[in-house]
Amino acid sequence: MTLVAGGKAYQKPTPDRVRRDLALFATSYVFGQRPSETLRLRKDDCIIVGPKIRIRFTIQKHELIKMLHDEAGKRQLLLNPVQLKSTKSKNINHKHVNYIISQIKSVKKRDGFLFPAINPLTKSCSKPLNVRSFYWLCNKYGVYPYLFRETLATKMSEGGVPVPTMMRHFNWSRAERAEHYSRKGGGVEEEWLSDQEF
Repeated sequence: MTLVAGGKAYQKPTPDRVRRDLALFATSYVFGQRPSETLRLRKDDCIIVGPKIRIRFTIQKHELIKMLHDEAGKRQLLLNPVQLKSTKSKNINHKHVNYIISQIKSVKKRDGFLFPAINPLTKSCSKPLNVRSFYWLCNKYGVYPYLFRETLATKMSEGGVPVPTMMRHFNWSRAERAEHYSRKGGGVEEEWLSDQEF
């Protein structure tokens, strides 16, 4: 069904897209990983063990090899990309985990992407949703992409979680990042996901 809003035509979201979007926002909110880390998830990265859901995120870091200077005296860094695996777990009774579990069950292939880009012509789901599309979705619902991550970091900080623990959870290399959230405050409200009209 094609709808028109503000002079622009767009497709009304299908139930598959609504489920995917809810699960994507829930995963971002519950686990607090970067959008790129969340979008790369595959079904086999998610395991339900007893009362917990465990998700294995792939973290992209850059290791400094050496620092060079060009003729003009400008600094150039020679970096080596490194991929790390980081497993996070959450109790399946958490308020928003049901959205994630529903999406996991909907993915047919074991190694299929958890948040696929759904081609409207072929209905195929062979590629993951990209970061640009995630930003578009966030804009559509009136949030900015890192709000979910910042909300979790702020709640952890306000709850008294030690800085080293926050650094491990969010894969930060500097303590200043955790201290930033202890001063920041704010974030998305707990009820935001439940209140969205898709």
